[in-house]
Amino acid sequence: MNVNVLKNTEIELTANLFAANKIVLIEDFANVSCGPCVTSNKIIEHLINDNFGTSKLVAIKYPTNFPSPVDPFFLANGPDCNARMVYYNILFAPTTIVDGNLRPTSTDSNDVKNKIFSELAKVPQFIIDVSASNAGVIIILISL
Repeated sequence: MNVNVLKNTEIELTANLFAANKIVLIEDFANVSCGPCVTSNKIIEHLINDNFGTSKLVAIKYPTNFPSPVDPFFLANGPDCNARMVYYNILFAPTTIVDGNLRPTSTDSNDVKNKIFSELAKVPQFIIDVSASNAGVIIILISL
């Protein structure tokens, strides 16, 4: 939706509706000292690189402070990782979250893939397009 506000006038709203491709988000919670986390990581890499591509599947990795509290990736950004672990009530690694609500078994490639397919089948509710203008201004368009 584009919003143009003219001084001392009414607000003009213009909506451009169009079909868009659904993109699924995977949030992965793992630790470098966790054996099953290696399997989970390989599954996610394979699904992104060989099955879906980044136009359909995007992953965000959140290192945990367990089983090892000295995971170097966790130590590099502990506060953000802790906040996300609290948000989802993450109690063990690996844990995989698909589109913020589905929890497949992280080490079961078929379960992870099926959860992704179920989310890809849904129609996107909105689209966010971020771009920059020649003047250095960032433009954010939200299409409903």
